Amino acid sequence: MAELSGRKTCVGNILYGSVDLGMSAYGLTKFVTKPDAWRLFRYLPNDYVRAYKTTHPLIHTVDRPTDIFTAVSLAGQWGCVK
Repeated sequence: MAELSGRKTCVGNILYGSVDLGMSAYGLTKFVTKPDAWRLFRYLPNDYVRAYKTTHPLIHTVDRPTDIFTAVSLAGQWGCVK
């Protein structure tokens, strides 16, 4: 898409990597309901917890290194933008 708009490929890579890291951060920090929460009409504020607290540790083991790899490759793409 970056090439179609007349830009370099690295610009598209930077945009994609930035969105990927942003969505990963959002997924970790968003509020989800606790596994033992129940509701009568609606959930109460104390029924919510950050998503990283309910995520299985194996998921963190896989997801964090991929985020690091994305950040490192993103840093390598900045030299192309000039």
